[in-house]
Amino acid sequence: VFPIFSSGFNIGAAAAQLRQNQPKPQPSVMSHSKIERMNAYKGSSFPSWVVLATGAALTPLVYFGIRSVVSVGLAAPQAAPDRLLLLLKCLPAFAITFFSEFVFGARARSTSVKASAEPAAAVCAGIVPYELVEANRIHQNQIECAMMYIPVLAGLAAFCDDAAPYDARIIPTLSFFWVVSRAVYRVGYTSSESFWRISGVLMSNSVVLLGLPYCLYRLAQAVF
Repeated sequence: VFPIFSSGFNIGAAAAQLRQNQPKPQPSVMSHSKIERMNAYKGSSFPSWVVLATGAALTPLVYFGIRSVVSVGLAAPQAAPDRLLLLLKCLPAFAITFFSEFVFGARARSTSVKASAEPAAAVCAGIVPYELVEANRIHQNQIECAMMYIPVLAGLAAFCDDAAPYDARIIPTLSFFWVVSRAVYRVGYTSSESFWRISGVLMSNSVVLLGLPYCLYRLAQAVF
């Protein structure tokens, strides 16, 4: 057993030494400028209240803008099966965001031949370009938000009855509201100012913060 562990240790040490001896890749012009900006970063040029106010203002503006083009026929009471079927029909809206992440991720990998060929190996070797790190972080946040947003939307659809303070138009409205809010987040993340990134987060999370307590309240009424 000892020779096996010994040989494994030697292989690991040799791999570590090889990684240390590898020349570090030069950052691209884009990543170099962003690294320099982060080194000199001393806080946002916008006060925090401006960021919060912008996100709070964009939320109803975008929501009612989308709602205004949704079919008025959906304002009529809808049976539960019809509401859930409408929810399923709207799910492709979420695919828009994640398909775009696939495209942006492929573009980020293309900035490095090694990262494009073996993304996982590039991470382990410590040669991941900034563009790929940025794309992965955006994609991770999209998934984190979707895991909260979609269940809340499903709950709102399920509890959209006569007792609800809204109608079935909320289903397609919030589905496409997701696309817009996460687009604002992505554009803000890749810009030189984190202002818009935070505004995009506030837009999507406002739906969760408002919808989740209502869904839990209706769930408690139905169960207890």
